[in-house]
Amino acid sequence: MPNRVHPEEIRALQVLTQIEPDKYAAAVNADRPDIQVPGRVGVEVTRALERSVAALLATDAHLAARRPHPLRLHLGHTTGGPRDVFFPSAKWGSGNDLIAALTRKTRLLPGYAPFPEQNLFLFMLPDAPDIGRLRAHLRTLAQPSGFTFIYLYDQRHCWRLRTGDDTITRFVVPGRDVAPL
Repeated sequence: MPNRVHPEEIRALQVLTQIEPDKYAAAVNADRPDIQVPGRVGVEVTRALERSVAALLATDAHLAARRPHPLRLHLGHTTGGPRDVFFPSAKWGSGNDLIAALTRKTRLLPGYAPFPEQNLFLFMLPDAPDIGRLRAHLRTLAQPSGFTFIYLYDQRHCWRLRTGDDTITRFVVPGRDVAPL
């Protein structure tokens, strides 16, 4: 069965080739994992949003696609801003659930094609403190997650977190309007 093309996977591939062009030059969109550099790297792509936020985005996806480009909602983190209005649960949290996304994909990792380097790419709403919580969670795990790198992307920045030594690098990513979340 041929792989279905998912816009998020294509955007993740674009981001990865922008921030690490040598590493991902030969990458292709595939399945299990979603991005593959044959024989070298596999990257699974997913959203790291709270269920209520993801459900709201899913029910309103057809409306978002019909909005003229300048009117598309880009969710920033401002108290009382659009995210607080549209996602009431995000008033007290970020709307992200990075730990749940990591846990879910770690559990599924044994079912993916094996690669020497397995990575995870998470789409998230902008909120840097969530990254600190994820890093703290990774330090408490008795067993490593199985992912070498976790990429965290919020439409403006992509953080590359190396799970083995907890180092993080932030990249500014141009072209955030290519594939909105």
